[in-house]
Order: sequence, then C-alpha cells, then structure tokens
Amino acid sequence: MLREHEHPGFDPVAPQFIADTVRSALRLGYHVVLEGILHAEHYAAVLRQLIAEHPGPSHVFYLDLPLAETLRRHQARAATVAFIAADMAGW
Repeated sequence: MLREHEHPGFDPVAPQFIADTVRSALRLGYHVVLEGILHAEHYAAVLRQLIAEHPGPSHVFYLDLPLAETLRRHQARAATVAFIAADMAGW
C-alpha cells in the first residue's frame, strides 16, 4: 500500500500503519483479510501481535508460487508497473 522500498537506514512505516488499520477495522466490527507481500523481517512481529490480540479465530496462509507462474500472472496485468521479469527473478 505504501510501496516502501528498502535501502540502507530503511525504517518502514508500513508495519505500524497496517497494524493500526487492522485494529481500527476490528474495533469497528469488521472482519479483516490482510494480504500482501509481507516480508518476515519487517512484518513478523506486528503480525504475531495482531494474531495474539485478536480474541476470535485467526488464520494465516502462505502462497508459494513458482517464478514461472508469478511471471505469467505479471504479464497478464492490465496496469503498467515499474519492474520487469528480470527484476522479479533477482528478488
């Protein structure tokens, strides 16, 4: 959502922003589905805390797609993006 890109001295804002948004939606009575590319080094602590705080059921899923499928889906996107298949292969 915030499109933060890592760099030396990177201090991400997104994890706290996401946690605050999830907490607010839950407090207002909404069901929440949080999805995205959430790298463990930046998001694990806040995600564990959200799960621990939530009194209802929580489910966590990990989708592991092979690079070939990721590239196929990327090529089918209608929106243009600032990266190409070679960039994705390097990630």
